[in-house]
Amino acid sequence: MPRIALTEIPRNNCLSATFEIVTPMFLGDSEQKATAIRPTSIKGALCFWWRAMNGHLSTSELAKEEGRLFGSTEKAGVFSLSVTCSDKFQSLTDWPPRDANNSSSYMGYGLTGDQQNPHREYIPAGIHFDVSLTLDQKASASDKQHIQKALEAFGLFGSLGSRARRGFGSVQLIKLNGTNFVSMTQPQIKQWLKNNLHSTLKKQDQIAFTAFSADSFFAIPESTIANDFKATHSKLGSLYKQARAFKPTKARAVFGLPLKAVSESLRRASPVFFKVFKNPQGKHQGL
Repeated sequence: MPRIALTEIPRNNCLSATFEIVTPMFLGDSEQKATAIRPTSIKGALCFWWRAMNGHLSTSELAKEEGRLFGSTEKAGVFSLSVTCSDKFQSLTDWPPRDANNSSSYMGYGLTGDQQNPHREYIPAGIHFDVSLTLDQKASASDKQHIQKALEAFGLFGSLGSRARRGFGSVQLIKLNGTNFVSMTQPQIKQWLKNNLHSTLKKQDQIAFTAFSADSFFAIPESTIANDFKATHSKLGSLYKQARAFKPTKARAVFGLPLKAVSESLRRASPVFFKVFKNPQGKHQGL
């Protein structure tokens, strides 16, 4: 059967989203040049957040459904994806500074380079990009809903690029399917979680992958409110430094591995995520 041309696909088989980069995004090519936001990067992020929302599934169920929706080495998924950047930008290398005492530099260890390595390039904050998804004929209404939820989760909690879990490359969903997306406030985020997470969440130690669980918690500290992203990110970094300093060295493994005091070979991604977003008043704030 011949493939249907994009112009012939009904509009209800499409999803569209506009995102804003809120903190510099260290997303590079094979030479670490920050020149574009690639569809594979976005698809990987959507897959991650879809997985994070489905901690109630077993690993075998998760792998099967993930392969069906997003594709695998054996078959294509139920949608195709494209990314366009509506803003022109020039890659920069001026943040975070090469300063061991700077909290943002502390959070982004490795990004600032050293005497042998240059500072990593980044895509500047304030850039907007559009994501368009076209669903295959085999995609169901439920499939579309799952993918849309992943888009929303990415916009609410996600970042992209190097040190994404430390608040670099924070993105914010501005429009979804042509409509302005809800503002980021604590009550709205709480309601979104209530509406979209599975009714029965497992305990974290019952899940073999990164996912929302009964042990998850969210905080939006008022102390992080600032006029610009640099100040908010620095305040988040200060909170992180204080939290690490409070714990004995070996106990810092809860923030991720490797850790010399525990093991230099064991690896585990940090379960702590930081995010910078713009609140309804136009101020920057940390999640």
